[in-house]
Amino acid sequence: MTGARALASQLGKPGLHLAAAAAGLILAALVAQIWNLEPRYAFASIAGLLILAASMTVLDRLPDLMLFVMALNLPFTGIEKTFLLHNETTYVVGGVGVGLLEILVVGLYLFWALRIFVIRDEPLPRPTMLDAWVFAFWLAHLVSVLNAVSSKLVLFEVVRLAKYALAYFYLAHNIRRRHWKWISAAILCAILTQTGIALVQYKTGKLLGVGQTKGAAEKSYDQYTVPGFEDVRRAEGTTFDSHALGLFLAMTQPVALALALTKRIRPAYRFIAAGVCSFGMAGLAVSFARAGWVAFVGSALVVGVCLARGQYRHTWRRSIPVLALALLAGLISLIPVLPQIRKRILDAPRELVTARVETVEMGFEMWKPVAWSGLGANNYMRDLELTFSIFEGDPYFIPAHNMPAMILFELGVFGFLMFLGWSIAILRAGWKAASVEAPVEQALGAALLGSFVALQLEGIFDPIYVTNVTYFLLWFELGCLAALYRRRKHAEA
Repeated sequence: MTGARALASQLGKPGLHLAAAAAGLILAALVAQIWNLEPRYAFASIAGLLILAASMTVLDRLPDLMLFVMALNLPFTGIEKTFLLHNETTYVVGGVGVGLLEILVVGLYLFWALRIFVIRDEPLPRPTMLDAWVFAFWLAHLVSVLNAVSSKLVLFEVVRLAKYALAYFYLAHNIRRRHWKWISAAILCAILTQTGIALVQYKTGKLLGVGQTKGAAEKSYDQYTVPGFEDVRRAEGTTFDSHALGLFLAMTQPVALALALTKRIRPAYRFIAAGVCSFGMAGLAVSFARAGWVAFVGSALVVGVCLARGQYRHTWRRSIPVLALALLAGLISLIPVLPQIRKRILDAPRELVTARVETVEMGFEMWKPVAWSGLGANNYMRDLELTFSIFEGDPYFIPAHNMPAMILFELGVFGFLMFLGWSIAILRAGWKAASVEAPVEQALGAALLGSFVALQLEGIFDPIYVTNVTYFLLWFELGCLAALYRRRKHAEA
């Protein structure tokens, strides 16, 4: 029985008539107000009503559609309307953001509640140990309010992380085997989108800053300068900056690579995945983010090791032609930017490294008085202003360039321990998810494990995980990884 028919049987005819009458009144009120809006809002309202009407015809498949839209929205999660803005604009999270992601999360939970409490064809979800670690990590952010200079900034980050954790929890408990092909396709589309925009940015200088200005293309934008590399445009895609783009591609490329090497996928699909991976290498290259390059190499090695011990345990030679073809295509795509890559690696000024070490040293000085609870989530930049009188425009007005150190400074020893436990739990779940027998799910488990390793490697050099696009990508992929892990545990039970 479909979801729509099951709902109808639960409500009965009187209930359906009442629901239809209420829906008609609401629709009439909305239509009456549309004509009083500006043209763009009127068009948006009409489009929304049409989409709503169309979605009602596929009510039982609407959650699947919303899940697919969430995956397609991965490059654009930074485009949102921000409310309750703080009077400063230099913080990682300056308000409560609402966009398509939040609408999708609310809609998915409403349908989930309908299945559990009204239709009753699904039991209440049982939290896993990984879910418990996610909650502990969120709780550490809340506890960090104890010694925070601005509790408001802490709450902004707590709210943001809660939204992402809710998305993770839904994915972890609702992804089914039928979803994987669409999720994989959406991640490949994300690579194509980011790389396409990145190449335009690098070649023409147009669309730079589109991530920071939330799509406002008419707003002027100047990149921050890197000593010795001022004359090169560094692509940013739809992310916050070039480093975030490097991390985004390092965390999505493993999916394309793993699919290209996966058995029991049609050769045409494997060829497409290999082509997307090769194309994505060009986007990764023009980000000129060295940490992103290191992160991708690390994630690719994880994928290779997992597949070598899994589906290629006895036939590893079969993967060599596909790997060679993808590597060759990727190297060819790098030829136009090889001089800039060489300059970025070999000719980078020494002070770029020493300055990052100094940011960590400054963070330690601020953290020492509040070691256990930390400076407060989202409070680092505010404390930097108060402690060192460093403000926007100063070269040292940047976060500590190390993710574990940044978490220690903001969340304290308690939060850092929760971060370590959370990380170990994810690595353990990823390793087990990459050990299943089904080739496609094994490859996806290896890819998602590689993505998390990419985050950790990039985090040695930058705290870019906190930017919206890359941070939600992390939680989306963690939800997918948790779903694979749960499936493996159920298969063993």
